[in-house]
Amino acid sequence: MDSAAAVEQFDCPMCEAPAGSSCRTRGGKVAPKYHTPRFMLVPQLRAELEVRTPAERGPGRVWQAGPALDVAAPASAARPTRVGYARCSTAQQELDSQLDALKEAGCEPVFAEKISTRVKVRPEFAKAMGYARTIKQAVPHQRMIFTVHEMKRLGRGAAELLAIAEDLRRHDIELELLSGPHRPQAGHPRGQEQRPAPLGGQRLPGPVRRRLGYSRELSTAPTPPVGRANPV
Repeated sequence: MDSAAAVEQFDCPMCEAPAGSSCRTRGGKVAPKYHTPRFMLVPQLRAELEVRTPAERGPGRVWQAGPALDVAAPASAARPTRVGYARCSTAQQELDSQLDALKEAGCEPVFAEKISTRVKVRPEFAKAMGYARTIKQAVPHQRMIFTVHEMKRLGRGAAELLAIAEDLRRHDIELELLSGPHRPQAGHPRGQEQRPAPLGGQRLPGPVRRRLGYSRELSTAPTPPVGRANPV
């Protein structure tokens, strides 16, 4: 089954196009691509950033409903969906080590950028968070994991980390760090994964630890060293 046919098994949660029809714009035209919450209902397409409407569906033409189909029930993928995020602060720093680690962890897609955490708007970070939320909204029972190499790639300071942690918690998205003593074990079968430690065992500001569900004992216990940190 091609991508368009797979997507059109489902009603669109955004434009309310019925199963068997292409997505439509607010102006009543055939949309040039399927809306993200709709194609996210297809497990094998969840790594895609977009799915284009085939030329034979007439993108840009006046929208008309296609042949009615029985609506398919969205299914959770057997494995969790991991979205990766990599960041460094300057153009002189390299991202390859982070990208390799995220790929090895099974992240797809991976969003990356060279930008300081002092910059309030980080475009690729916003895309990564939006992607994770969209999948979770489209398929609530799908396990979604937001993965970074280490804590400092996420943000600077307790307030920002707390805000990110709360956003993920509110959308039922897990947070995984690949560095530290609780990193995922190499060769661990992806189909039988344990849930990741909330923040990979790295030292966190107390409010962030508590918000992520650490026990009182764990939040006050000394954290094992995680090795020399890379420059931010």
